Amino acid sequence: MFGFSIRTRQNNASASPRTTDSPRVTAGSPASAGSPRHMGTPGTKGSPKQVEVGEIDTSAPFQSVKAAVSLFREAGASPMSQPATIKKSAKTLEERVLVKETQLHLIMKELDGLKEQLRNTEATKLQALRDLEKAKRTLHDLTSKLETVCEAKQAAIESTEAAKVKAKELEMQKSSKPAAISGDDAWKLHVDSEREQYKASAGELNYAKQELANLRQDFDAVLEAKLSAFQEAADAHHLTAVNRERANEFSKEVSALRETLAQVKLAPLQAQEENAKLNAEKESHLHSLKMAKEEADRKLSILREEA
Repeated sequence: MFGFSIRTRQNNASASPRTTDSPRVTAGSPASAGSPRHMGTPGTKGSPKQVEVGEIDTSAPFQSVKAAVSLFREAGASPMSQPATIKKSAKTLEERVLVKETQLHLIMKELDGLKEQLRNTEATKLQALRDLEKAKRTLHDLTSKLETVCEAKQAAIESTEAAKVKAKELEMQKSSKPAAISGDDAWKLHVDSEREQYKASAGELNYAKQELANLRQDFDAVLEAKLSAFQEAADAHHLTAVNRERANEFSKEVSALRETLAQVKLAPLQAQEENAKLNAEKESHLHSLKMAKEEADRKLSILREEA
């Protein structure tokens, strides 16, 4: 990771007091030429840079230890900032899970209410159908009674008409020829009998008329009940269809929420796995940086000791 190169030390002849002022080490002297640290040809005194072959470069790959530490911090800054982000994301996911669970609870509660309403509607529908069957039977009975009364009314009318005709005939016979005393008594008895029969027929006719009026009222009431039962049955069918449709929609929403909830609950586990993976990579990266720093420090120490 960090390279070290061996290069010649570049000395400035004018800046080094040891090579210019020292009587023991001068440019071109035998001491400088035979020294183990100064091998090769000495450089010219007037040149700005003097190359000495064979000396190891002791300059550090970093300007300072602070720079190396700063580099290590910059390299490890990104992994260190990730756990806070993951924790925040996990907290957001938990809040979303709580919201979804609350929504699911409310929808399930409303669905239970709709199911109860659907059961009540079905019960109302069955009761309406029973009332309708009862109304049909009552209507059939009243229709039969009405037919009987109509027949009785017609018979009474015919009997009354016949009695009237017969009474007129008797009146005409009485006025045309006088009868004997015994014949007058018989005629009077016959007229009285016809009159009583006429009165009875008239009473029966009035009774039949009254019964017919009552039957008409009962028939109208049954017909109104029948129409009301049909309307209730239609309303019950419509309400049942609407409730079933709403129940199906809520069931679909509940299924979708459950699927979303499962995905949301799975997200923190995935985030934890990613967090663990990132932590492992961070630890590995920091370990490699630490090893590299230790190696660099060791080499720097060796080079400083040799220098």
